[in-house]
Amino acid sequence: MRIFLQGGGIGDPGNLFEDTFETDQGWTLFGGVTIAGAGGPTMRYTHAGAAGNAAFIDVLEVGTEYTVTYDILNYVSGTVRVRLGATDGITRSANGTFTETLTCTNVGRILFLFFPTAGAGVMDIDNVIVSKAVTAGVAFDGQSECFDLQTSHDCSFLWVWSNDNRWGNFDYSVITGGSITNFEHKLRIICAFRGTKYPTERNIGEDSAGVKSVDYMSLRKTKLMDIDFAPDYIHDAIAAFFAHDTRTINGTSFVMDDEYEPSSPNESKVLFKDLMNSTIEIQETTQANLINRNE
Repeated sequence: MRIFLQGGGIGDPGNLFEDTFETDQGWTLFGGVTIAGAGGPTMRYTHAGAAGNAAFIDVLEVGTEYTVTYDILNYVSGTVRVRLGATDGITRSANGTFTETLTCTNVGRILFLFFPTAGAGVMDIDNVIVSKAVTAGVAFDGQSECFDLQTSHDCSFLWVWSNDNRWGNFDYSVITGGSITNFEHKLRIICAFRGTKYPTERNIGEDSAGVKSVDYMSLRKTKLMDIDFAPDYIHDAIAAFFAHDTRTINGTSFVMDDEYEPSSPNESKVLFKDLMNSTIEIQETTQANLINRNE
């Protein structure tokens, strides 16, 4: 993983420094430079005479390359150039937004250097943005060991549940803006199917001649699922899962007839201390629960 700190507009988290001059962030001002412009909060330069003027703030690192963006507003006369340490940028003398990349040398300072033309200078500086310069695909600020992020896993199933109404004291409509079924809980649980059972109910009759017959039979197909060792709160979620109107495991809807009863391992097994596992018997279904009503 590589982390780039390339800046953008005002408010971009990659910006090292930015200033819209709503307040003075600690600039050192000389001569005719003030922080309060004619058209709003800006760095204002207004001067009559032959001398140059400047404003600077120490926020940079010597030897680092930076990208600097700034606006010139309300331009009347004079020139300005940005300087990083002892490295000068291009001299500007018009309204506009300007960007340049410079390496800071000598001292960690960003400085705006103003000069009058024909004895006068009037302009505003605004929206100053400084970020570390990045060459795409080459320069970066940090790198970790390589690793993969998986959205699925062979040993885990995605459990998803939601409700068509309120469940317990939880009102789904509060977080969905009124559409209750839009919100879904999702949890990936380490578990696996390990077999099938066929729970059966039947009545076998016998006539006077001793001939037996099946008078009644009910047959269901259920699946056995092993749930791996997990902390208590995971089992809380599993128990609540089967009490919701809509509940799917890897996209298939299931119901569970029995109580959910996870078990704790022997306390001597330190590896599994404070963890529980379980085996449950569940049945596929296409019918909605519709068990949680608030009428």
